[in-house]
Amino acid sequence: MTSPTSRSTLAALAAVLGSVAFVPDVHADAWAVVMHDNSRRVEIDRGSIIDAGGATKVAWGRAVMSAEEGRRVGYTTVKALNRYDCANRAFFTVKRVYLDEEHRVLREETVVDQNVVMVARNSVDERMWREVCRPASAAELAQVARKAAEAVEPVSAAAGGRTIRVDSVADDGVDAIERTIASRQQQMAAAPAAAPAPRVAGKGARSKAAGSARWTYDGATGPETWGRMRPEWALCQQGRRQSPVDLHDGIGVELEPPHFDFRPARFRVVDGGHTLSVQVGEGMGMEVRGVRYGLEGLRFHRPSEIRIDGRASDMAAHFELRTPEGRRAILAVQLERGSEPNPALQAVLNNLPLERGGHYMPAASLDFAALLPAGSGHYLFMGSLSQPPCTEDVLWVVMKQPLPVSDAQLAIFARLYAPNARPVQPANDRLVLESR
Repeated sequence: MTSPTSRSTLAALAAVLGSVAFVPDVHADAWAVVMHDNSRRVEIDRGSIIDAGGATKVAWGRAVMSAEEGRRVGYTTVKALNRYDCANRAFFTVKRVYLDEEHRVLREETVVDQNVVMVARNSVDERMWREVCRPASAAELAQVARKAAEAVEPVSAAAGGRTIRVDSVADDGVDAIERTIASRQQQMAAAPAAAPAPRVAGKGARSKAAGSARWTYDGATGPETWGRMRPEWALCQQGRRQSPVDLHDGIGVELEPPHFDFRPARFRVVDGGHTLSVQVGEGMGMEVRGVRYGLEGLRFHRPSEIRIDGRASDMAAHFELRTPEGRRAILAVQLERGSEPNPALQAVLNNLPLERGGHYMPAASLDFAALLPAGSGHYLFMGSLSQPPCTEDVLWVVMKQPLPVSDAQLAIFARLYAPNARPVQPANDRLVLESR
């Protein structure tokens, strides 16, 4: 039987852990550095790590910018509340808070497009995932128990024998976040959905209906308005090195071919609302000019965003890659109509999520190397992400040789998604290198 003292200790422990979840800065000394470079320092609040059940945990992390980077992005610190799927090496962001150099809140946002991100090996995300998901040591558990025992004494004295209802305090904003967390936890745990099934999609594209997208590729929330929709998207309108571009005047030189470490791996197909994307966490990557970029996933566009000599391809696959320090790269492979279906694309289509805005991870593997052309000819230039927040200083590697896709595959993608290519952006005298 549990003693009264033990029950009091457990109650205090629950209260302490609950307060950490809702007030992440109570224990400032709990922040631990996970990664740092010249522009930012990434940290995790170990005191905020909460076991949410079902192999999932919740924790606060933050990125603290250098003075120069802070002036560039308009804030000094961004904090993020993330929910981690420890069993499947995945996470999604629930909330972000932006602060200035005086630690004053500039703005808060509950993340609507909570896309599940697969944790890539040797990445900052993996370091955070390991910190959150590693089992607590005996010493750490003992320390938490000691703090809980110390906390219960003044609480008990103040109560004077009265019963204190810890669960009587509520916050509408936190309640909304927790409701969202509970909804997404069902998806991450692959549990059957309790909500009624959505209506079966008709022949029209479903890009606007899937998910809760705030931006689109046309209309009042199309590319012309992205830069005015949110302050952190200002580069979409003001940036000088935006993507995509028309590659028509490159400088022909002897470029070293990119080195690819792509192979069969487990994957997750995600209906992101605007397009179909694939997430992977197996540590694959690409090396360009001596720098290795880890593969995080890929997404498809119809038609291609990049134009070559003014011509767009029928589709394109964009591989999204990043270094452990946070430098980004996009590998673009053009897809053009042919007589034979593309086997890699077919493997993705074979595993479409059944729910709009949903995701599905099959037991089979996808051969990512099958989405690479045989030829090594390519273009190199510096650009940006081609969707909000339009982050710049992104290395673009565009392969010259296209891969074939069949009419049937193009028709399936067109049925699912409306055209999702951002218009060509001004080159602004950017240097484009072309292999010869």
